Amino acid sequence: VKQLLALMGGHMSVVSTTGAGTTFYFCLPFQLEGVEDDFGESQPATLPGKGKKIQVLLVEDDPISQVVLQKVLEKEGCEVVCANNGEQAIERFKEDEFEIVFMDVQMPIMDGVKATRIIREGRAGMRGKEVKIVALTALAMTGDREKLLKAGMDDYIEKPVEVDLLRKILHNVRSTTIGREE
Repeated sequence: VKQLLALMGGHMSVVSTTGAGTTFYFCLPFQLEGVEDDFGESQPATLPGKGKKIQVLLVEDDPISQVVLQKVLEKEGCEVVCANNGEQAIERFKEDEFEIVFMDVQMPIMDGVKATRIIREGRAGMRGKEVKIVALTALAMTGDREKLLKAGMDDYIEKPVEVDLLRKILHNVRSTTIGREE
């Protein structure tokens, strides 16, 4: 629960008294969809200091993980398109341009390693060789990171995802994107 709350930008605390019980407290920040200006007109809420939104393809088969990661990425100033498996990821990649792909490794229909190879080979579009692909995996065995990097992924994040590491990766993508636009 603590990790899930942290992914959503929240925190929790616990107060326990012997014989009396335990109370759990949690706090989650919420952002308003729109903010009314002085004239009563609705204006879209913006994320301060974020600049242009990073185009993200999130490939995750677990619905809860997908929703949580999507919300975290959106909170960090990303525009997120989701796919539930490797086949859907390839179709989405053909349809849109993305700056980064967060790719789950173990999925039904087509796993993340096979989808990454197809993207890297250019069979999902010519941008496949330059897009940053980050593995999302619960695999934590010795050598797994090296196998995923060898398969064409640029980085590796273990689940549950640490928000600070996610921010660091997005910062690097944002810095690279700004450098290309100038």
